[in-house]
Amino acid sequence: MKYYRERRRLESADGNNNISTIFLRLILLFCIIIVFFVGIGQVVAAKRLHSEAEYVDYYCKGTVEYRNSDKTRTDCYTKENSMEYDFAQKWYECIGQALHYARLNNNYPVCVLILEKDSDFKYLNRAKLVVRHYELPMQIWVVRKY
Repeated sequence: MKYYRERRRLESADGNNNISTIFLRLILLFCIIIVFFVGIGQVVAAKRLHSEAEYVDYYCKGTVEYRNSDKTRTDCYTKENSMEYDFAQKWYECIGQALHYARLNNNYPVCVLILEKDSDFKYLNRAKLVVRHYELPMQIWVVRKY
């Protein structure tokens, strides 16, 4: 027991040892955090059947990723429409972006909601209610999993 106490006293007296131990622990903690967030990202991405870009490529009959005057990008551009594609849970972003892109391109805004599950219909209904309530001059289109 006496040996153990003496050893602990000597280790704590060595300032470099404490600093290097703290530094190693911080590096270990940082690595654990990185692994955790990378793992979470893969789990979230795994829930989707396809990426948003894959849906745009599959369904768009116009120019994909059209560059606007303010350096933003319209997911799908035609002379008549500026279409923003989003997963159903992001319906509110879809509406705002479609309106913004249509204003820039002087055409009609279209929010294209991607519905992969039956439970996504509640988001479609929310989007339709907002458009109807505020009489927004736009359309909501739906694409299903392919």
